Amino acid sequence: MNLLVSSGHPAGADVQPELVRLLCKAGASADGIANNRSPLGTALAFGYPAAARALVECGAKIDNIVYAAAVGNLEQVKSYFESTGRLKKDVAKCDFDWCGVSENPQTAAEQALVFASLCGEVKVVALLLDNGVDINAELPGSHMTATPLHTVAASGQESVTRLLTERGADPTFMIDQVEKIADLLEIEPGDKGDLIVTAMAAGWMGTSFSMLIGLKNRIQISSISDLKVIHRFDYIFSRALIGMISSLMLFYAFQSDILTGTFFPVFDPLNPQHPLDEKNTALLVIWSFISGFSEKLVPDLLIKTEQKVSQE
Repeated sequence: MNLLVSSGHPAGADVQPELVRLLCKAGASADGIANNRSPLGTALAFGYPAAARALVECGAKIDNIVYAAAVGNLEQVKSYFESTGRLKKDVAKCDFDWCGVSENPQTAAEQALVFASLCGEVKVVALLLDNGVDINAELPGSHMTATPLHTVAASGQESVTRLLTERGADPTFMIDQVEKIADLLEIEPGDKGDLIVTAMAAGWMGTSFSMLIGLKNRIQISSISDLKVIHRFDYIFSRALIGMISSLMLFYAFQSDILTGTFFPVFDPLNPQHPLDEKNTALLVIWSFISGFSEKLVPDLLIKTEQKVSQE
């Protein structure tokens, strides 16, 4: 059952829920071999709400606020809050090691908001927001690295997207990720740090442009399953992350003189705080954009560099 509800092939063919019902009818447990609710957790972790609902139809037990929110069990979600709107302590029960539900009640409630958004449960989303759950929470792990707004926008849930936007959800998450990566790399404030962030942002824009062109070219010939994969958040985020990392690698290739030439930016070693003038900054932006747009530029550069080092 876990294999079925985590597979993109039956989901893409729109037969996953029906196959879940078929297995249950044949005697498979909706709660898994160990009776620990792992199929339901697996379906949600892989972003297949229809499979999760089919499991609940087959009798899968719901024992925490995240699963209850994801399948739209409004009354059970309400039961996890005091009349004052305060969370009760026992909201995050989970019987298998990798279920991902936080033991912290507040974090579990934020996870519930993300999954209710992912699954299009408008009433549950409204209830959680009314009870003070953070609308801009960014949670660790898998597709939960997104805020509720970006999770739901990527999954195509228009009604929830509209609700979150009306309630003040922050749409700048992807831009924030560039700054977070810069923080992880310990980039100091100043012109050089700004250049790195600029390069990574340009790489992200190049990737986005490439994806839009690709979608336009493929939309008439792609199957429904292909289109479903393309619009998933984890696919979009991974492509954007690759673009940003590619542009970062290109930045250091320019700075270290691995790439030199008339059309490449030239860093001024005598002026580390202002290493690029306007012309060279423009060249950096252009090449960073190209590195995000192209899927081969930076990989080819790495391969050629490796071959050159091996020869030496």
